[in-house]
Amino acid sequence: MSTIPEVDDLGAALAVMAAPLGRRRLDRALAEHPTISSVFESLLEDRDCGDFLRGCNPTRLERALEHLGGKLVAACDSAYPQLLRQVAHPAPFLVVAGDHSLLEAPMIAMVGTRRATITGRRVAARIGREIAESGVSVVSGMALGIDAAAHGGVLDSHGGTSGRPVGVLACGLDVVYPKANAGLFGRVLDRGLLISEFGIGTAPEKWRFPVRNRTIAGIALGVVVVEAHATGGALSTAAAGREANREVMVVPGSVDNPAAEGITALLRDGATPVASGRDALMAIAGLDAGSTSTESSVPPGHASSPSLFAEIPLSDVIMDLLGDGAERSAFEIADEAGVSVAVLLDSLQPLLAAGSIERSGDGSFAMVSSRR
Repeated sequence: MSTIPEVDDLGAALAVMAAPLGRRRLDRALAEHPTISSVFESLLEDRDCGDFLRGCNPTRLERALEHLGGKLVAACDSAYPQLLRQVAHPAPFLVVAGDHSLLEAPMIAMVGTRRATITGRRVAARIGREIAESGVSVVSGMALGIDAAAHGGVLDSHGGTSGRPVGVLACGLDVVYPKANAGLFGRVLDRGLLISEFGIGTAPEKWRFPVRNRTIAGIALGVVVVEAHATGGALSTAAAGREANREVMVVPGSVDNPAAEGITALLRDGATPVASGRDALMAIAGLDAGSTSTESSVPPGHASSPSLFAEIPLSDVIMDLLGDGAERSAFEIADEAGVSVAVLLDSLQPLLAAGSIERSGDGSFAMVSSRR
């Protein structure tokens, strides 16, 4: 992770985020200075971004973020998503707008082609709604096609404990891209959360999309790909998920459908086939979609009977249940702790990020010390 200087000037931080700097150059600048204002001053003479920064108005950038109801979150802040800290080269800063508490919520990523079929969009909406109704949020890239359909399904979900839509942008928070999704942007901002690692006013240049995809995969417990052509951003997100040791899942499609070519390739690479939100939750929990071993478990998103451990922090309960050296699926842990899987996944995130527990290739969980 980059060395993060003290954010003593919000406007300067927003200007640096918007500057045309490569990631390596930015990391060096952050490491060389104790405060973000001194980073800003040092870059004023930089041949690549000095002209840009001299023309910046940090106060205007602050006001624009305030107008959105947004805030800046540094990688060293407690509010920074813990799973994102685990990936290689996490964003040093995020700007967020909407319900900031969702940074700590369990999420599943849903991505796919912009050129989606009618069936693909319908399936994405249904699975998005099912995941949300389990109490888990859905994160995507706010693109046309599958991304928009998945978030539409989330927004159509019912219940006070439903998950929310989370959008990660390849541009500034104040830039609506694509413009056809302007209505969706407003709804996600109103009911969910928008995230960007790029500064206010940043245009959606081509190189920013793979960067965005790494953040989508890093912030999520797993990645569901609904439709994907042989090349494209969905495969980039799946690759980032695999690199970050996330569960990669696909909705199988017809071999005659060009929008399923990428799905076929992912299946060859070992992706897990899923057909519903429940399947996705079970895959992340380490169980086969067809398993019958969860009949006595707590259904995702539904309250169980009062926990026997009600007065004990759930993280302590998890460590106690894994303390015998056994490997357990999320459904098994939830059943023994007397909580829903959605609630359990929320508590597993900080334990995974801290290295206290590990997730094996088959999806089960164990204490780190018990594997060594």
